[in-house]
Amino acid sequence: MGSKNRIVVVDDEISICGLLNKILKKDYDVVMVNTGEAALNELEAGKVDLVLLDQNLPGCGGIETLEKIKQLDDKIPVIMMTAYGKIEFSVKAIKLGAYDYVEKPFDPDKLKIVVSNAVNIRNLSREVALLRSELIERYSFRNIIGKSQAMQGVYQLISSVSDTDIPVLITGESGTGKELAARAIHYGDNYKNIPFVPINCAAIPDHLLESELFGYEKGAFSGATTVKKGKVELADGGTLFLDEIGDMAENTQAKLLRFIQDGTFERLGGLRSIQVNVRIISATNKDIEWLIDEGLFRKDLYYRINGVQIELPTLESRKEDIPILIDSFIEKYNFNYGDKVKNVESDAMKLLLNYNWPGNIRELESTIQSAIILSKNGTIDTTSLPKRIVKPKEQTLSNGLFGSGLPFELRIEETEKSLIKGALDQSGNNRTKAAKLLQMSLRNLQYKIKKYGI
Repeated sequence: MGSKNRIVVVDDEISICGLLNKILKKDYDVVMVNTGEAALNELEAGKVDLVLLDQNLPGCGGIETLEKIKQLDDKIPVIMMTAYGKIEFSVKAIKLGAYDYVEKPFDPDKLKIVVSNAVNIRNLSREVALLRSELIERYSFRNIIGKSQAMQGVYQLISSVSDTDIPVLITGESGTGKELAARAIHYGDNYKNIPFVPINCAAIPDHLLESELFGYEKGAFSGATTVKKGKVELADGGTLFLDEIGDMAENTQAKLLRFIQDGTFERLGGLRSIQVNVRIISATNKDIEWLIDEGLFRKDLYYRINGVQIELPTLESRKEDIPILIDSFIEKYNFNYGDKVKNVESDAMKLLLNYNWPGNIRELESTIQSAIILSKNGTIDTTSLPKRIVKPKEQTLSNGLFGSGLPFELRIEETEKSLIKGALDQSGNNRTKAAKLLQMSLRNLQYKIKKYGI
């Protein structure tokens, strides 16, 4: 059972202190002092969860003591005690930061309710602060794991932009950690105590994305029975993360551009302009410049979101990071499963290092999670790993994609990689000839080569 919350009662009348101690001692650790100076000493000496403070005190008066308490710790709730009918004093105390006031003579039941509410709010604020600090630590760029040169450049960029409001565009293949990088940017110096609101533009149908972003008014369409705030409004004062922005429909792109330009928008079905202050971080696994050439993405919007671009490397291009990533996943899932794995067998590690990881870090994490579950005797060995890693095949349209266990999107990527490698081999690594063989533009081929690290 946890320790009781600690309450400091400040009153120069011994009888009042005794009465309050009698009312509260069952549920709280009550400390009684007779002056404002003594109360301040208690606050400086140790943990205090609430102060019951009398209006009339010798020396440092009630209001003066309240002001000094708030200077020491503005999160400590202070309940003022005042003589019956002293409304003006009570209003002044509330304005100066008092949580509430109670009138003498006390109603014990009312007093208990006011104290309980104040202490609960204090405890909740502590929990929120703890969770926020854990969240900040979790998404700190220091926890984006990797020692490779490519990752060192990513760390430098994240560190440079995290305490600014410049728009950031994060690019990279699926599974490379784009949202993790976005959160690391957000939970930097200036933005760590404000909202981070993500939205996946590819996961929401085009006709619903606008209302998800900007919200809607009651009666805007059939089924709109209440007002709904959109992601933009919820992110006011913080960061809006537009994941997979390359999949956004053109009409929504136009409305997003207008919002970014002047910081105002209207909810769907609304007439009133709403102004917010939002930082934009975007991410995509597509080549935005190629989308612009194809008429699928607005060039003016691209310029607005691309203040600084951070390209996340594929896992295949940073294989020296695989062992430390594996260690981190083992630590993570051992916590969940009870220290099940101690090490990785050397043969298993060789297979993990030689595999090309089309799903990048996301695929590596799921592989290690399943390997931990399947492991025996505290070791991940070759029998713990999936067949696609133990017996890799050159994936083509005809030789095993359908039995690979990979999701559809990754099967397509593996097929593209195989075809591109074949065309480059046949053309003597001449990219122009390879593009003709593949019947695709040279620009698109170059994008694919870069994307897959070929």
